[in-house]
Amino acid sequence: TVEQVRKIDFGAKGSLLSEEQKGIFLAEIGARKITLGEFEARLSRESRVIQAQYTTIEKRKQYLANWIHFEMLAEEASRQGFDKDPQVIEAARSQMVRRFLKEAVVKQVKASDIDDEQVAEYYDNNIDLYKKPEQIEIAHLLVATKAKAEKLLAELKASSDGSSAQLNALWRDYVPRLSEDKRTSNEMGALGLVSRKPAKNASAAELARLRQIPPEVIEAAFRLKVYSLGPAVKSDQGYHIILVTSKSPAVDKKLEDIKQSIVKRIVKRSRDLKRKEILDRLKRSAKVDFNEDAIRLLPPPKREKLPRNVNLKANNKGHAH
Repeated sequence: TVEQVRKIDFGAKGSLLSEEQKGIFLAEIGARKITLGEFEARLSRESRVIQAQYTTIEKRKQYLANWIHFEMLAEEASRQGFDKDPQVIEAARSQMVRRFLKEAVVKQVKASDIDDEQVAEYYDNNIDLYKKPEQIEIAHLLVATKAKAEKLLAELKASSDGSSAQLNALWRDYVPRLSEDKRTSNEMGALGLVSRKPAKNASAAELARLRQIPPEVIEAAFRLKVYSLGPAVKSDQGYHIILVTSKSPAVDKKLEDIKQSIVKRIVKRSRDLKRKEILDRLKRSAKVDFNEDAIRLLPPPKREKLPRNVNLKANNKGHAH
C-alpha cells in the first residue's frame, strides 16, 4: 500500500551527503514528505542512461516535479481503492518474486565467482560444442546395377531442371518406390549426419551406424553440393545415387576465445540449479498438491475469424517498429 511505501528506507549506498543534508526537505504532498536523501537514493537506483539525462540542476528539478506528479497520482489511485485491485496486487506479487529471486539466486551466483579451473573443466566436458569436423547429412537411393542407376540419375536431373525443391519432391517419390535399401527407403533414404572420421567419443551405437555406410559413399558425398547429384557410386551393396541435404562447416573454438561465453553458461546453469533447490525446498515445506487433469475440462479459446477483405501483409507493415 501507499502507507507501506512511505516506510521504505530510501538510503543510498555510497551517499555523498551528510546525515543533516539527507534530512533536508524538498517537497510535501499531503502527508508525504520527500527529502534530499530520498531524492539522491531514488536517482542512484536509476540506470546509468537515465542518470545521464539528469546531470544539470534544471533537469533534476524536472525529475523532482515528475516524482511529485507520480506521488499525487498514487495518492488519488489509492483513495479510489486501486491499491486493492486484484491486478495491482498480482503485479506487486510478481515484482516481489523477481526481487526475491534476484537476492536469493542472481546475487548468490556471480560471474566473478567462476574461476579458470571451472571454465577449463566445462570446456573439456563439452568439447563437442567447440570442436567439430565438417559434417554433412546424406540420403541415398540404392539399386543393383549401374545401368539402372544411370537411368534414374538422368531422369532426376532432367525432371528437376536444377530446382532443389523439384529434386526434393522427386526424391520423395523415387526412393520409397525404387530403392533396394529397405532399411532406409521409408525414411527417404536418410543415412544421417556423417563426417570423414568418427568423433573420438562416439558411442558404440553411433559407430555401428557409421559402419553400415560404405566409405565410398561418404567420400563421394563430401564432393557434392547441397541438393545436387553426382555420378552413381559403386560399393559392395550396389550402386548409390547420393543426395546431400545439409552441410555444417568444421568448428574449432579455442578456450581463450570463448572463455566469457562459457562463464555465462556456467552462471546460468548454477542459477538454474539454485532456483530448483529453492523450489524443491518450498515444495517439501508447502506440501503442494495439484490436479492437472482437470485442465482438460477447460475448452480452448475460440478463434476469431478475420474478415475476408483483411490484408495481413499490409496490416503487418503498418504495425512494423
